[in-house]
Amino acid sequence: MLVTSNPPPPTDATRAAQGPAPATVNNAGLLAQVVGVMIFSACATAGLKVGLRTSDAIILRQVYGAQRVAAEGLTIVKTKPHLVVSNGDVLEDHGFIHFLIVIPFFLGIGAGATVGGLYALPRPMREAFNRDGKGGRENGVGCVSMVVFVILGITLSAGQSIWPNVIIVALAIASAWVGHARGKA
Repeated sequence: MLVTSNPPPPTDATRAAQGPAPATVNNAGLLAQVVGVMIFSACATAGLKVGLRTSDAIILRQVYGAQRVAAEGLTIVKTKPHLVVSNGDVLEDHGFIHFLIVIPFFLGIGAGATVGGLYALPRPMREAFNRDGKGGRENGVGCVSMVVFVILGITLSAGQSIWPNVIIVALAIASAWVGHARGKA
Protein backbone atom coordinates (compact mmCIF):
# COMPACT_ATOMS: atom_id res chain seq x y z
CA MET A 1 0.00 0.00 0.00
CA LEU A 2 1.40 3.35 -1.14
CA VAL A 3 0.97 6.29 1.19
CA THR A 4 1.25 9.77 -0.28
CA SER A 5 1.23 13.03 1.50
CA ASN A 6 -0.16 16.30 0.30
CA PRO A 7 2.41 19.01 -0.35
CA PRO A 8 2.52 21.79 2.21
CA PRO A 9 0.43 24.85 1.38
CA PRO A 10 2.43 27.63 -0.26
CA THR A 11 3.70 30.39 1.95
CA ASP A 12 3.44 34.10 1.22
CA ALA A 13 7.08 34.16 0.12
CA THR A 14 6.43 31.31 -2.36
CA ARG A 15 3.39 33.09 -3.79
CA ALA A 16 5.32 36.34 -4.17
CA ALA A 17 8.15 34.57 -5.99
CA GLN A 18 5.74 32.88 -8.39
CA GLY A 19 4.01 36.14 -9.36
CA PRO A 20 0.33 36.55 -10.12
CA ALA A 21 -1.70 33.59 -11.19
CA PRO A 22 -1.88 33.17 -14.99
CA ALA A 23 -5.68 33.48 -15.03
CA THR A 24 -5.42 36.89 -13.33
CA VAL A 25 -2.96 38.16 -15.94
CA ASN A 26 -5.12 36.87 -18.81
CA ASN A 27 -8.28 38.40 -17.34
CA ALA A 28 -6.52 41.73 -16.82
CA GLY A 29 -5.21 41.65 -20.40
CA LEU A 30 -8.64 40.78 -21.75
CA LEU A 31 -10.33 43.51 -19.72
CA ALA A 32 -7.70 46.05 -20.76
CA GLN A 33 -8.07 45.20 -24.45
CA VAL A 34 -11.88 45.24 -24.43
CA VAL A 35 -12.02 48.50 -22.45
CA GLY A 36 -9.48 50.09 -24.80
CA VAL A 37 -11.43 48.99 -27.87
CA MET A 38 -14.68 50.27 -26.37
CA ILE A 39 -13.12 53.68 -25.71
CA PHE A 40 -11.53 53.84 -29.17
CA SER A 41 -14.73 52.79 -30.99
CA ALA A 42 -16.88 55.29 -29.12
CA CYS A 43 -14.42 58.17 -29.52
CA ALA A 44 -13.70 57.53 -33.20
CA THR A 45 -17.38 57.34 -34.13
CA ALA A 46 -18.10 60.45 -32.03
CA GLY A 47 -15.40 62.32 -33.96
CA LEU A 48 -16.93 61.16 -37.22
CA LYS A 49 -20.42 62.28 -36.14
CA VAL A 50 -19.19 65.73 -35.09
CA GLY A 51 -17.20 66.07 -38.31
CA LEU A 52 -20.18 65.14 -40.48
CA ARG A 53 -22.53 67.52 -38.69
CA THR A 54 -20.05 70.38 -38.85
CA SER A 55 -19.23 69.76 -42.49
CA ASP A 56 -22.91 69.54 -43.41
CA ALA A 57 -23.63 72.86 -41.70
CA ILE A 58 -20.68 74.64 -43.34
CA ILE A 59 -21.43 73.36 -46.84
CA LEU A 60 -25.16 74.10 -46.64
CA ARG A 61 -24.62 77.62 -45.31
CA GLN A 62 -22.02 78.27 -47.98
CA VAL A 63 -24.32 77.14 -50.80
CA TYR A 64 -27.76 78.30 -49.59
CA GLY A 65 -27.09 80.87 -46.87
CA ALA A 66 -27.93 80.59 -43.19
CA GLN A 67 -31.45 82.02 -43.48
CA ARG A 68 -32.59 79.59 -46.19
CA VAL A 69 -31.05 76.60 -44.39
CA ALA A 70 -32.89 77.54 -41.19
CA ALA A 71 -36.18 78.42 -42.91
CA GLU A 72 -36.37 75.24 -45.01
CA GLY A 73 -34.64 72.95 -42.51
CA LEU A 74 -32.13 71.80 -45.13
CA THR A 75 -29.90 68.83 -44.36
CA ILE A 76 -27.58 66.60 -46.33
CA VAL A 77 -29.32 63.25 -46.64
CA LYS A 78 -26.78 61.33 -48.72
CA THR A 79 -23.03 61.70 -49.17
CA LYS A 80 -22.15 59.03 -51.75
CA PRO A 81 -21.44 59.38 -54.66
CA HIS A 82 -22.44 63.08 -54.43
CA LEU A 83 -23.91 65.21 -51.68
CA VAL A 84 -27.72 65.19 -51.84
CA VAL A 85 -29.68 67.88 -49.99
CA SER A 86 -33.10 67.28 -48.44
CA ASN A 87 -34.72 69.54 -51.06
CA GLY A 88 -33.49 67.22 -53.85
CA ASP A 89 -30.50 69.26 -55.03
CA VAL A 90 -27.29 67.39 -55.83
CA LEU A 91 -24.07 69.17 -54.86
CA GLU A 92 -21.56 67.51 -57.18
CA ASP A 93 -18.68 69.94 -56.61
CA HIS A 94 -18.65 69.90 -52.80
CA GLY A 95 -17.83 66.26 -51.97
CA PHE A 96 -14.10 66.73 -51.55
CA ILE A 97 -14.53 69.90 -49.48
CA HIS A 98 -17.00 67.98 -47.30
CA PHE A 99 -14.35 65.27 -46.83
CA LEU A 100 -11.64 67.82 -46.00
CA ILE A 101 -13.82 69.32 -43.27
CA VAL A 102 -14.77 65.93 -41.75
CA ILE A 103 -11.23 64.52 -41.45
CA PRO A 104 -9.75 67.01 -38.92
CA PHE A 105 -12.75 66.58 -36.62
CA PHE A 106 -12.64 62.80 -36.96
CA LEU A 107 -8.92 62.59 -36.28
CA GLY A 108 -8.77 65.33 -33.65
CA ILE A 109 -11.76 64.32 -31.57
CA GLY A 110 -11.22 60.60 -32.13
CA ALA A 111 -7.56 60.63 -31.14
CA GLY A 112 -7.87 63.26 -28.42
CA ALA A 113 -10.84 61.66 -26.70
CA THR A 114 -9.27 58.19 -26.98
CA VAL A 115 -6.07 59.38 -25.31
CA GLY A 116 -8.12 61.16 -22.63
CA GLY A 117 -10.28 58.10 -22.05
CA LEU A 118 -7.29 55.78 -21.80
CA TYR A 119 -5.60 58.20 -19.41
CA ALA A 120 -8.68 57.98 -17.15
CA LEU A 121 -8.08 54.24 -16.66
CA PRO A 122 -6.32 52.87 -13.58
CA ARG A 123 -2.52 52.80 -13.89
CA PRO A 124 -2.22 48.97 -13.89
CA MET A 125 -4.64 48.77 -16.78
CA ARG A 126 -2.76 51.42 -18.75
CA GLU A 127 0.41 49.42 -18.13
CA ALA A 128 -1.31 46.22 -19.31
CA PHE A 129 -1.43 47.71 -22.82
CA ASN A 130 2.36 47.87 -22.92
CA ARG A 131 3.19 44.66 -21.07
CA ASP A 132 5.66 42.63 -23.12
CA GLY A 133 4.77 44.71 -26.16
CA LYS A 134 1.72 42.51 -26.68
CA GLY A 135 -0.88 43.94 -24.32
CA GLY A 136 -2.21 40.49 -23.40
CA ARG A 137 -3.05 39.44 -26.96
CA GLU A 138 -1.26 36.10 -26.80
CA ASN A 139 -4.34 34.10 -25.79
CA GLY A 140 -6.90 35.14 -28.41
CA VAL A 141 -7.75 38.46 -26.82
CA GLY A 142 -7.39 40.12 -30.22
CA CYS A 143 -10.37 38.16 -31.57
CA VAL A 144 -12.59 39.24 -28.69
CA SER A 145 -11.46 42.85 -29.13
CA MET A 146 -12.15 42.72 -32.87
CA VAL A 147 -15.70 41.43 -32.31
CA VAL A 148 -16.36 44.19 -29.77
CA PHE A 149 -14.86 46.78 -32.16
CA VAL A 150 -16.99 45.71 -35.14
CA ILE A 151 -20.23 45.53 -33.14
CA LEU A 152 -19.68 48.89 -31.43
CA GLY A 153 -18.44 50.55 -34.60
CA ILE A 154 -21.51 49.57 -36.58
CA THR A 155 -23.95 50.29 -33.75
CA LEU A 156 -22.53 53.66 -32.74
CA SER A 157 -22.08 54.97 -36.28
CA ALA A 158 -25.72 54.17 -37.16
CA GLY A 159 -27.24 56.90 -35.00
CA GLN A 160 -26.68 60.66 -35.10
CA SER A 161 -26.69 61.34 -31.36
CA ILE A 162 -23.38 61.51 -29.52
CA TRP A 163 -24.89 60.42 -26.19
CA PRO A 164 -24.51 56.67 -26.85
CA ASN A 165 -20.81 57.28 -27.47
CA VAL A 166 -20.45 59.18 -24.20
CA ILE A 167 -22.30 56.41 -22.35
CA ILE A 168 -20.05 53.69 -23.82
CA VAL A 169 -16.90 55.59 -22.80
CA ALA A 170 -18.29 56.12 -19.29
CA LEU A 171 -19.22 52.43 -18.98
CA ALA A 172 -15.80 51.34 -20.23
CA ILE A 173 -13.98 53.55 -17.73
CA ALA A 174 -16.33 52.49 -14.92
CA SER A 175 -15.80 48.79 -15.72
CA ALA A 176 -12.04 49.36 -15.67
CA TRP A 177 -12.21 50.91 -12.22
CA VAL A 178 -14.55 48.17 -10.94
CA GLY A 179 -12.16 45.55 -12.28
CA HIS A 180 -9.26 47.39 -10.65
CA ALA A 181 -11.11 47.55 -7.32
CA ARG A 182 -11.72 43.79 -7.49
CA GLY A 183 -8.04 43.18 -8.12
CA LYS A 184 -8.27 41.99 -11.74
CA ALA A 185 -6.27 44.83 -13.29
